Amino acid sequence: MLKRAAGLILVLLISVFMVGCGEREPKEVVKDFYYSLCEGDVEAVSKDLTLRAQQILDSSMRLAGSRGGLADFVKASAEQCKKMGGIDSIKVETEKVSDSEMKWTAVVKYKNGRVTTDNGELVKTDKGWKIDIKK
Repeated sequence: MLKRAAGLILVLLISVFMVGCGEREPKEVVKDFYYSLCEGDVEAVSKDLTLRAQQILDSSMRLAGSRGGLADFVKASAEQCKKMGGIDSIKVETEKVSDSEMKWTAVVKYKNGRVTTDNGELVKTDKGWKIDIKK
C-alpha cells in the first residue's frame, strides 16, 4: 500500500513538472517575437501577440494604406532587419506589474552595429505569456 501511494505521488509530481515545462518565460517570448519578425514568420509573430495586439497592428497598417495588415507589418520588419544584417543579440529586462502582467524593455543589437530599444507589455493568458498593446 505504501509503495502504491509513493508511486502515485511520483506520477503526480512528474505530471505537474511536465505541464510547467511547456510555458516559455516572458523574456523568451519577447526574444522569439523579435527573431520571428526578423525571419518574416507571420504565424510565429501572431502566436506571440495577444488578439488585441494583432488587431491593433493590423488596423494601423490598413489605415496606413496596407492591404496585408499584420502580414505587411511582419514583411516590412523582416526587410528592415535584413538591411541591418540581421540580429546580433537581444537583451530583455522585465518588471513584474502583477501575476498576470509585466513590462519589458528590449535592447536589440543588429549585425551592422545599430542598436534599438523598445518597450512593451506582456500579459499572461491561458496560452502563456503574450505581447500586448494598450491603446
